[in-house]
Amino acid sequence: MWTRFVAFLNRQEPATSLAVFRMGVGLALVLTVGQVVWGGILDAVWVDRAYGGLHAIHPRGLVALLGGATPGNIHGLAAVSIGLGILLTLGLGGRVTAFMAVQVTRSLLHVNLYADAAYDSLLTNALWLCVLAPTTRTLSLDAWLETGSPVSTATVGVWARYLVVWQLVVMYTSTGWQKLSSTWVPGGDLSALYYILEMPSFILHDLPWLHRVYPLTQVGTLVSWLWEVTGPLLLLAFWASEVPDRPQRVARWLVRARVRELYMAIGLVMHVSLLFLMELGPFGFTSLVFYAALVHPREWPWGGRGSQA
Repeated sequence: MWTRFVAFLNRQEPATSLAVFRMGVGLALVLTVGQVVWGGILDAVWVDRAYGGLHAIHPRGLVALLGGATPGNIHGLAAVSIGLGILLTLGLGGRVTAFMAVQVTRSLLHVNLYADAAYDSLLTNALWLCVLAPTTRTLSLDAWLETGSPVSTATVGVWARYLVVWQLVVMYTSTGWQKLSSTWVPGGDLSALYYILEMPSFILHDLPWLHRVYPLTQVGTLVSWLWEVTGPLLLLAFWASEVPDRPQRVARWLVRARVRELYMAIGLVMHVSLLFLMELGPFGFTSLVFYAALVHPREWPWGGRGSQA
């Protein structure tokens, strides 16, 4: 069984999906740090109170090594982080760029615990996946420098893309199981989404008509909760779509019912809706970046080159 498992993960495939994931991670990095810079709150959020910030900063890691959360250090790290995000998007530097981006970006995102968000960890996890995996084999400046074309026929092991999918499933499933309250689960009043959309700290716009569509918010609450807690079903459906011959009846049904595609469609609708309704920072975009790994390289219009898994 172990031999078959290793052989399954060691299959080779075109590097397209990983490249799309890498580009999305780079853009998510630029968006995450850039919104703080362009919003004019860089000093307030990450600079120590002694230099004009809102909070006393107890620096760790790279910020501490540089001498603390001074304006010069924070501004420099923010500029380097955004620059590394651009290089990652363009695909220059491979794992080295990703590793540097992890160190610099993580030191910023976690320097102020009052401004730390869960999607910051999601982003740094994505950057670590770019360190582990060869994400610049194609659609990158690295590929252009090596082969003379940004599009390469180089292949990668499927294990890297599967790690990305695993992270996505873990995130959704754990989030769903943390919502075990009467406002979320079947049998309760399913009022969670309604109350969230009434919270000033989350909403982007006033919704005076929201009470008129209260039943729809209940449906949305139920669908989103079921969608999250059934994350393992996505993992099973993803596996079924990856296996070329499917002797198992359940696997064949998952493919025919297009469970993977349905799950992705619900996620797309949910994240895009929240993007226009709620202030959740770059969480939605960062989450959708992981969807690139759910797509087999042969399913991209320009991704069929190279060996197939």
